[in-house]
Amino acid sequence: MEINTRIKYLVALLCSVNLVQCDPVWDNINCFPQYPEDTPIGEWLFNLTATTSIPNDNLIFSAGNILTVDLVNLTEPWSSGTDKYTVGVVLIKELDRDFTPNPKLLQFDVKDSGDTVSRSCELIVLDVNDNAPIFRNLPYTPKVPEDISVGSVIFGNISVYDPDTSLGGTFTVAMKDDPNNAGVFTLNWTPGSGTASINLLSPLDYEQRNSFTIIIIATDGMGLVNTAEIIVTVEDVQDTPPYFLQPVYRAAIPEHSPPDSSVIKLYAEDGDRGIPREIRYRLVEGNSEFFRVEALTGMVYQKVSLDRDDDEMREINGVFDLVVQAYEVNALPPENATTNVTVTVTIEDINDNAPTFNTSTTYTAYVREDTPSDSLIYFDGEGYMRVFDLDQVNVVLSS
Repeated sequence: MEINTRIKYLVALLCSVNLVQCDPVWDNINCFPQYPEDTPIGEWLFNLTATTSIPNDNLIFSAGNILTVDLVNLTEPWSSGTDKYTVGVVLIKELDRDFTPNPKLLQFDVKDSGDTVSRSCELIVLDVNDNAPIFRNLPYTPKVPEDISVGSVIFGNISVYDPDTSLGGTFTVAMKDDPNNAGVFTLNWTPGSGTASINLLSPLDYEQRNSFTIIIIATDGMGLVNTAEIIVTVEDVQDTPPYFLQPVYRAAIPEHSPPDSSVIKLYAEDGDRGIPREIRYRLVEGNSEFFRVEALTGMVYQKVSLDRDDDEMREINGVFDLVVQAYEVNALPPENATTNVTVTVTIEDINDNAPTFNTSTTYTAYVREDTPSDSLIYFDGEGYMRVFDLDQVNVVLSS
């Protein structure tokens, strides 16, 4: 057996009975490497060296914790002197200073025929400008009532930060120009601040528009940009009266229609479309003796049979102007909750009366035999033959 081999076995034996200290010894005293976070994968970071106490013994290097295994690989060791070995540490995963702990505590183990000895290195990751500003508290979805006053803050929960602030950079926050939102909102942001708010510049109206999308932009000093959407939902309030589907309603019914005949159906809806109330109807002006309105359905009914030829009807030419009101159920003062519409009802004449002459006696006239053709003939009495028809239709005379 060679002398070196005998010495190796002898030292190992003495180590096994704890008569001599035989643990490997790390040569590196300080281990605080520094690398920027954009260091490429495959970069050789640094070397580690250890010495064995057992002559000609091999050293086994390994990663000592999960972080080390995940972040770096170790090269094959090489001898750098008698009983001294060196291993390279190579990056296998991208470094990140902004979202993971820094520095990175790496642990390495080395083992010979004796015990395993560990040592740590603090890998300090240097910041680079590789991230745009980030919006916190997303999503931004404020809901505001349509009667919110101009100048009010409609959303004040905008929060922005830049992960690369260790570089001493700054960022700006602005609202993207949008012609659809022109003059409606403004962004309030103080330079150097990480918060902003959206304020109202002009009144909102749910019935005109019930949602807005605002784009805000955060830009850092190196030009990296991030955007966020603010979806503003406008909530309806009871501020709009009902409306009829037609500005004026017109109907015609023949005279002598039976009582409770339907005339025309009206329809109205609550102008507050977000939280519409039920609508009811009532007759507020016009001849309630002859007509009525069904409150629930809006149907107008004729209450009695009407004669187009009686004196009262002839005076108004058979035309009735009614005013019907639509009102919201459960409305409270001073809510704007009613609206009126005009309903014009025409009673149509039918031919139910025979024409009458202006006299019940025989018409008598005297004519000279030499009277020319087409001459007027005058009758005794009034002199003319007159015919009346209560039905106001044309009367055809025949001999």
